[in-house]
Amino acid sequence: MCKGRISFGVLDGVNFQNINGKDWDDSKLENNLIVGYAVMGKSIEDDTKTNIEFKKVVETTDPLTTCYYKAFDAGGNLWVGYEMSMGLFFQLNTQLGMININPEDKRIPDDKSAYKNTGFGLSVGYRFNR
Repeated sequence: MCKGRISFGVLDGVNFQNINGKDWDDSKLENNLIVGYAVMGKSIEDDTKTNIEFKKVVETTDPLTTCYYKAFDAGGNLWVGYEMSMGLFFQLNTQLGMININPEDKRIPDDKSAYKNTGFGLSVGYRFNR
């Protein structure tokens, strides 16, 4: 199994906006759906980099030293933020994967493992041309 930090190189996807706007006190709440397809990536553990292979099913003949994930992923984002009248804004966001990106692994009997993407971010910025 892969341990350590996973670093994906290229991720292409589609972003569907569901809610966009400001509520009564000028705070912001947004959410959206993410659909992505990974084409390359690396697993990093103890300064050792290993390429990730993307497949839906890992066969019994596949090596145990290789990291495998499904290439397709979908999930959701949620943003909460506040924008001041002078253009300064603050934003907190989180991402949650909704699909198990762990492939079916025939090398492991009764494998019940499940991996999902997660992430978060904090933004501070200034909006020009108000």
